[in-house]
Amino acid sequence: MRYVSGLEKVQLGDYILTTGQDGIYPPGLTIGEVVQVKPGSGTQSHEILIRPGAKFDQLEEVAGIALSSATAACSTNRPCQT
Repeated sequence: MRYVSGLEKVQLGDYILTTGQDGIYPPGLTIGEVVQVKPGSGTQSHEILIRPGAKFDQLEEVAGIALSSATAACSTNRPCQT
């Protein structure tokens, strides 16, 4: 996952959900779970590896937010980088 500010708190086990900001996908759909984080900085984004919660082979673009693992549940298949 790209373009997450290095100032944002991101932890292993956090869940990535849709925001609904695009007006296409409703908010709160599970995208996946954070399985690896290469920390960024104030001027560099984090590099985040997520395990998908659904099949994304037919999607072209997804907007999402990171939440703690205590706030969502997700079924997982294999890690992938988006």
